[in-house]
Amino acid sequence: MRYIVLTCLIVIVCVSCLSKREREIRDVLMQPLHLKMFKNVYHKDTILNFEDFRQQYKYISIVYLLNGCESCYEEFIDWQNNIEVIGTPKNYTVLFIVRGDNYESLISKIQEIEQVENKYYVIMDPDYKYIVKNMNVPKWIMDASLLIDNENRIIMVGKPWSNESMKGIFRKLLQE
Repeated sequence: MRYIVLTCLIVIVCVSCLSKREREIRDVLMQPLHLKMFKNVYHKDTILNFEDFRQQYKYISIVYLLNGCESCYEEFIDWQNNIEVIGTPKNYTVLFIVRGDNYESLISKIQEIEQVENKYYVIMDPDYKYIVKNMNVPKWIMDASLLIDNENRIIMVGKPWSNESMKGIFRKLLQE
């Protein structure tokens, strides 16, 4: 009995030592991300059915952006330029969910900043469905990007290339 109480106290102390952000990340890991409300996905000049798209990939990085936001255009470019540098398997892709309604306008604005090959997928979300359906995920975490598995569970938060530790975690997760 004494050991059980001592173990419980140690766990409580350790959990309380975590920062608020660390606790929020731990709370969302393995939680489902709701995406089934989306019907279409843009890829270059093609519109795909969301379900067909989803079945093609086991792992997807979700990057939430705002159309009309200069730093969001830079974020789009950053992902296009950096993700392949760290090496990704064929069962992985990036999906940009963009609060806005005009895909062509988004791509045009990005191309004005830098000519990038638009290798990844985009969902336009004019009605804030992504935010509304995922209220359990803190906004700062959504803004940081999420890696989801084939069951849409959140398995990582943040840019995979941000540091060596994140690269290692990303590679390990995609090998499973």
